[in-house]
Amino acid sequence: MAALGRQGVIQCLVQFFKSRCGNPSLIKDANSNVRHLCGYDTNLPGWRLLSETISYLPPIASAGYTLKATDMDKLATIGQIADALIAPPQKTPRKIGRTGKAKFLKLAHER
Repeated sequence: MAALGRQGVIQCLVQFFKSRCGNPSLIKDANSNVRHLCGYDTNLPGWRLLSETISYLPPIASAGYTLKATDMDKLATIGQIADALIAPPQKTPRKIGRTGKAKFLKLAHER
């Protein structure tokens, strides 16, 4: 895996979103709200689909960074997307089974 820092991810994302936006001059840096600028404010399914495309960008894929579709729900700026890509994967808490003894009703002939 090639090392790709936050700034490298941001540069990659700026170029990616400039190629997808109707007015690329508005996308400048990590603070650019690309969800709004590229018209995904009301298109959550389309916004979620971008997670796969972003994950397959060569510099991002070679660094081993990925996004899940649901990660995109809370992201809007290039900086937020970069931080989500770089962040280590979160471990899901393991569900602990029920502890204690089960209490069953007595059958009629046992009462």
